[in-house]
Amino acid sequence: MPWDEAGIERSFTLRLTDSAGDSVKIHDDRPVEFRGQIGDLSDTGSADDEYTRMTDFHGNIALNIGSLPLGQGECYAWRFEVEGEELASTSFAVRK
Repeated sequence: MPWDEAGIERSFTLRLTDSAGDSVKIHDDRPVEFRGQIGDLSDTGSADDEYTRMTDFHGNIALNIGSLPLGQGECYAWRFEVEGEELASTSFAVRK
């Protein structure tokens, strides 16, 4: 996120998809996804440093997720979207 947008609150979704890009659904056909808000970061003190502002703002999200009933030998991806636009993803496979 560019620093000039750090003061804008935006919604995000982290969702699990299968190899076809469809949302993975478990327990009562609910998609495996997490939603939240990226808050107002305009009070971040280091943003006053001109060298800090030369790079985009990066942040971390930590989630504690229990085991998921995923199919062995299948590929999946976690997709991170902000305001509906995919910004990052990472793929993985479940071993047989």
